[in-house]
Amino acid sequence: MELIFNNEFCNLIPPLSPEELSSLEASLKHEGCRDSLVVWNNTIIDGHHRYAICTKHGISFNIVEKPELETELDVKLWMINNQFSRRNLPTETRVALAYRFKELEAQKAKERQLVNLKQFSEKEETAETSYSTDRLPVTLRDNTENNKTLEVIAQKAGVGYSTAFQYDAIQRKGTDEQKAEVAEGKSSIKKVYTQIQKAERLEKNKVAAWPKGKYRVIYADPPWQYGDERSGFGGATDHYNTMTMEEA
Repeated sequence: MELIFNNEFCNLIPPLSPEELSSLEASLKHEGCRDSLVVWNNTIIDGHHRYAICTKHGISFNIVEKPELETELDVKLWMINNQFSRRNLPTETRVALAYRFKELEAQKAKERQLVNLKQFSEKEETAETSYSTDRLPVTLRDNTENNKTLEVIAQKAGVGYSTAFQYDAIQRKGTDEQKAEVAEGKSSIKKVYTQIQKAERLEKNKVAAWPKGKYRVIYADPPWQYGDERSGFGGATDHYNTMTMEEA
């Protein structure tokens, strides 16, 4: 049976490392494909790697259909949930999946809202009477709603609120390179977030003009680096971003 690959679906799935892929191939060759592939409209939504390996080596496999999923958006939400239930994922990957899941949920809610508005419009009712801000995308909500959204993301990813907050800041303020570093597991969320904070602080320092005139004393107490990185034991870096002598 020839199944369809959907690149957009594939990109939702955290890639396997070369070691994981090699181990999977060895297992399939030795034990066969014990887990069924999951398909929607003849398109693979779970088991992309297994399908490729089975096709390569002529290994038989079974499939399970998911006809209850109505749209591609429903499929994407199912795929992300499936990743949480079946794989041991790094923190950065879990947060990214939870963040993406919440975005897709907001998109689905918006589409549902538009359908409702259209139905009301057909009944000659005004859209304003049914328009609810609780279904707006995250970017259009106030800070309170955004905080609630981040709490949901943190809970789904199994991390603290601060980690979800930092990841959200990276997505909003980070460069493409910084986002890629986190996505590819090359840098932690905390490390990249600290880089962004430091860059913002330095930029503010540049635009802060010195008062005019002469001074007998200039007093400053920058957040020096004391070399006391003792995570969890009261080190300065646990409480605020520190600076080198050159930065200060």
